[in-house]
Amino acid sequence: MRTFPWVRPLKGAAVTALAVLACHTVLTTGFAAARAEEKADPQSAWAGTGVWLATFVVGLLLAMPVLLWAGMRLLREKNNHLLVGGGGLAWFFAAGRRVDALEYGVGRHVPWPLVAGVIAVGALLSWGRLADRLVSEDAAFVTSSPAPSGAEGSLRRGGS
Repeated sequence: MRTFPWVRPLKGAAVTALAVLACHTVLTTGFAAARAEEKADPQSAWAGTGVWLATFVVGLLLAMPVLLWAGMRLLREKNNHLLVGGGGLAWFFAAGRRVDALEYGVGRHVPWPLVAGVIAVGALLSWGRLADRLVSEDAAFVTSSPAPSGAEGSLRRGGS
């Protein structure tokens, strides 16, 4: 089943918005837990470091690409390489800015212009099917090449 070309960017924007919400929730709760651990043990120089590192890796590096890929696959879209790579990179640069200062509360989230920018990038990156174009160009190249002389000769003679 083939969908309209304008549906894919809408799917990309919706999946990106949900992935941003999930990743932001991971970041805010994880960094809040790290700050609480630091306050509970102010004498330790390493208090909260493990939680902070795990939150950083999961919230900024791993969750966004996995959620983008899984969301688009659930919506039956293939070849999401640009969205997964570019969306993960956009989230890293957008949310990585002052990542320690994220707090859960009204007005303390990632700024709305950055969220809107990441969602717009997700919609734009899901628009085209670059992988399809690359594969079709390779397929055209393969089909236009001549057949080997041995195979061609055996077919003409009716041989095996």
